[in-house]
Amino acid sequence: MNKVGKTAMMMMGAGMIMGASYYMGLPKDKKKNLKDKAVKMINADKDFMSDLTM
Repeated sequence: MNKVGKTAMMMMGAGMIMGASYYMGLPKDKKKNLKDKAVKMINADKDFMSDLTM
């Protein structure tokens, strides 16, 4: 893997860990709100990706 790709993966991994630890510290209602937002974003991303592949 090239240097840029490796760095990007490391940054994403670090971001996910930071996000998870931040997420754990949130109150329950906030978590649900964030989860819903994340699901919406993921679904939108899937649609976007499927548009790109066609």
